[in-house]
Amino acid sequence: MIVGIRPSDFEDAAVWNRAGLPTIRVVPDVTEELGTEIHVIFTVDAPPVLTEGARAAIAGDDEEVLAPLDDRATFTARVDPRSDARAGRPVLLTVDPQRLHFFDPESGLAVGSRRPAHAPA
Repeated sequence: MIVGIRPSDFEDAAVWNRAGLPTIRVVPDVTEELGTEIHVIFTVDAPPVLTEGARAAIAGDDEEVLAPLDDRATFTARVDPRSDARAGRPVLLTVDPQRLHFFDPESGLAVGSRRPAHAPA
């Protein structure tokens, strides 16, 4: 099973603390302050998912697919602009498990859907 999480389904727990939501402590590799939001880009110790669509996008016109730099998956969280998230400083993020998306790793289909899924986040 592949789990997909949209960037908008994360939040900085210090800004929007909803009791009972699971949290994940991450160390951002990059933060992008965009005025109305901050993008927090981080990696986790999980293998990255490369679907056929992702492989094609990476390869472009070349036949060779570039390999991920390491065995860590990269995520982006879109958080409130009041967040103090900064690159290199740990931040506690919440995620609502009801907003998770599940995909079959063989077919790429969203679980419970008959339509082809887009590449999971």
